[in-house]
Amino acid sequence: MRTLIIFLAIIMLLLIARFLFRQSSLDLKKVGRWIFVVLGGGLFLFLLATGRLHWLFAVVAAALPALYRLLPLLRYVPLLRNLHRRYQTGQQNASGPSAGQTSTVQSSYIRMSLNHDTGDMDGEVL
Repeated sequence: MRTLIIFLAIIMLLLIARFLFRQSSLDLKKVGRWIFVVLGGGLFLFLLATGRLHWLFAVVAAALPALYRLLPLLRYVPLLRNLHRRYQTGQQNASGPSAGQTSTVQSSYIRMSLNHDTGDMDGEVL
């Protein structure tokens, strides 16, 4: 198993070196992204091969509440501004119905009405 991991790591390093040498001008952002992707993928493969991947899921699950609280800060990151707008519209839609709305439901035996503002229910047996 370790031999397979070492073999995959060597192949990934050779592919990265081949990619970098074929570039006419080295863009540091592109190189940084590739290194980040390769290291993240290598870590994922290593944890998967050694049976320790459950720690990664535990860290992600522990970070979710913090990420939820930091979500409003996304509006300051230009690439993620659209995600923040979607989150805001979802929050506005989830705020509930507007004032003065009532709902009425009728069946062959009963008619009920609900006032959304006060929560009062009226009904009659038909």
